[in-house]
Amino acid sequence: MNQQFIKFIIVGGLSALIDLSVIYYLTSLGFSDFISVTFGFISGLLGNYFMHALFTFEARKLNITSGMKFAIVVGINYVITLACISLLTNTLGINLIAAKIVSLPFIAINGYLLSKYWVFSRHPDN
Repeated sequence: MNQQFIKFIIVGGLSALIDLSVIYYLTSLGFSDFISVTFGFISGLLGNYFMHALFTFEARKLNITSGMKFAIVVGINYVITLACISLLTNTLGINLIAAKIVSLPFIAINGYLLSKYWVFSRHPDN
């Protein structure tokens, strides 16, 4: 496993802990699964972007283009997360936190590949 992917997993793990903590907290307050998952996902967005940009991919510069691309990746991962959670909770009866945990490898692989080769690529256009 390369060092960059290990960094990506570490940052992703920190973001996932924040995400899961927010989901747990909001559901314990009685918020719906949709609201809890949405705010959990949003809570790690900015930190995740900056940690990946500066630590994982060592981006030379942060700009609106990489920020917009990262937002698109997050949007794609958000849809994947909601689809996994809906499938697992509604079809298989798995609880929300377990379903969220099951979704994490899918969004981690998708996020890494899109971030490495599209968002933070060293291509001159970035």
